[in-house]
Amino acid sequence: KKSFFFVILAKVNKILLQKAIKEWMLHMERWKRKWRSCRQDLIKRRLGGIGLMAATIPVVKMMEGDATIALLTIPLGLYMFFGKPMDEFY
Repeated sequence: KKSFFFVILAKVNKILLQKAIKEWMLHMERWKRKWRSCRQDLIKRRLGGIGLMAATIPVVKMMEGDATIALLTIPLGLYMFFGKPMDEFY
């Protein structure tokens, strides 16, 4: 027959294990939510960069070949497409 001490210790260990599992599940859910949010931000930024570079072509045609606007929009579009998000630096 098990002693009283070992029975109490087993119950305490079971409670602590359940608490640790619950905390781990919450941690993983927060991580997944943050990962999805970062992924969505990445897609938005890349689409914005592509859109900015694509919008440059009709603007240059409307301005009768004056491509001065492209000196700003093309590098900015490339930066938006290939750049890293700022939250990785904090």
